[in-house]
Amino acid sequence: MNPRVKNVTPTNPYSLKVPEGKRAVTVVVDRMSAAGGMVKSGDYVDVFCNLSLSEKGKTHNVTVPLFQKVLVLNSHHHNLSN
Repeated sequence: MNPRVKNVTPTNPYSLKVPEGKRAVTVVVDRMSAAGGMVKSGDYVDVFCNLSLSEKGKTHNVTVPLFQKVLVLNSHHHNLSN
């Protein structure tokens, strides 16, 4: 916390959960990609990226890890088909 800023109450409850020096981002995934909808606030997850790479006329699907042990601050389950 900035020592020059005092008596400030965050208006966003998630700002209280983000550790100093860290950033929060939103990641949109479907229910099946989110471990069948079982991921909840406080869980730690690994984030992977699925890529389609083309080489010499052939396409290869590759999954690579991006981040490990990422803290889930909040999890909302929405129907993305609407």
